[in-house]
Amino acid sequence: VVILDKGRIVAEDTPAALKRKYTNTKLIWYVEKCSDNEAVLKGIEHSYEADHYIVPLESKEGFHLSEFLYTNRNKIRDYEIVKGSMDDVFLHLTGRKLEV
Repeated sequence: VVILDKGRIVAEDTPAALKRKYTNTKLIWYVEKCSDNEAVLKGIEHSYEADHYIVPLESKEGFHLSEFLYTNRNKIRDYEIVKGSMDDVFLHLTGRKLEV
């Protein structure tokens, strides 16, 4: 795959390699924002949007996903692991969304 920006090649590789290099895998934890949940995530990089926390998973020393899920199984009603997309790659490389 070749990524072009204004006629210039900005990246060339397989989709898997580009996603590995330019995107992050994230834990999406669907739960309300409250002090108890903030305490669970203390010391862990995260953000909150609408109805869920987002925890980047790439190279997080000290964060073990399976341990986190098991330890907090009574608080977790739903979660998903989201991998980066080729749209994310394009946005990272060009600073703008893909126009269709």
